[in-house]
Amino acid sequence: MQRKTITILGDSRAFDTYFYNSNYDVFYGYNKTFPYILRRNILLRTNGQIDVVHIPDHFRGGSVENNILRIAMNNPDVVILCNGLWETLVSKKHFIEYANKILERHSTFSGKTLDLSYSSSILAQLFLENQLSNSPFNYREREKCIVSYFKRRRRQCIYMTLSVPDRDYLNRVHYAGNYRCIPEWDICLRAVNDSIESIAASYGINILDINQIIEKNGGPSKCLIDQWHYSTVFHEIVAEHLDSMIHEILEQMTIGEDHISHNFMVSEVIKEGTVTVYGTGQESAQWIIDHPKIHVEAVIDEDPVISSFCSIPVIDENKINTMKSRVILLLTSYENREFVETRLLRKLSYDKIIVYPDELEEINNPVSSKKFLEG
Repeated sequence: MQRKTITILGDSRAFDTYFYNSNYDVFYGYNKTFPYILRRNILLRTNGQIDVVHIPDHFRGGSVENNILRIAMNNPDVVILCNGLWETLVSKKHFIEYANKILERHSTFSGKTLDLSYSSSILAQLFLENQLSNSPFNYREREKCIVSYFKRRRRQCIYMTLSVPDRDYLNRVHYAGNYRCIPEWDICLRAVNDSIESIAASYGINILDINQIIEKNGGPSKCLIDQWHYSTVFHEIVAEHLDSMIHEILEQMTIGEDHISHNFMVSEVIKEGTVTVYGTGQESAQWIIDHPKIHVEAVIDEDPVISSFCSIPVIDENKINTMKSRVILLLTSYENREFVETRLLRKLSYDKIIVYPDELEEINNPVSSKKFLEG
């Protein structure tokens, strides 16, 4: 059996209590967390043939580029996404950022009054409308970047939803940081969970419904020790669910040692090789001219009427699996990447992958996520 790797991208839910104060009724170390328990159980069950690696999601500013790089360096078969809590925590500082932008755009001489009323319900509504730096849209785009990267390399993903406790649960206080969530925080949590549903539908990722599991195991009082951190019993339950999902996923996977994805898990400069290019005639021609050492087997164009150039055949998308090349280079001018790449993934045989030109270069690894959020 080929050795397999499971990689968890985890926020603070995947860690020990890490704070020790009188507000908590329980304290536990990392050996009580679901990543540790899952790794122990899987190593024992598979005699070491499957390993689990846990990566904190907030290193190097929590940038999506760093998340992808650190996951990819493990060459994972399955990626587990347990992140998103900080993206739901809205506060006055988010409103101040929003208000400053509105003020900058508002003309003093317009004669119109600018209404900047403020309340927790207004803050939550702005979050739902994607008007704040934290927003369901920003979160969805972030997660889509990660999911897309690994699904295009034929790896599988599991997304763990955010727990949504009742509004009055523990007075909405997160004890570790003495942080009190707004009354409408549950709306924000649900919006983030809902934002992932369309990604699941598009890319076919697996969803672990944490709220459903909490409901079946005694509710928040048994499963949560504060607003979002798990009890030791619930860590064990989550590990069991993940183990079951992973077993089923790996039973259906066909990633062998010779699969082309191993060569493209981290950026790879194609010096000499064969690819199929997907793009318009003009941009494809330019890319081919700029990369004379790379053999292009064919060009797939949305307009098959375009004539061949450089003696390279232009083929219809439906003939993509007749090509011997296992790398599909998707050029970047398409406005709706998600639609194009998910459509191609459904058509492609499993031995083929999709990459973008910038993924053949050095991965950008910014110090913080600010650049991404402003993009």
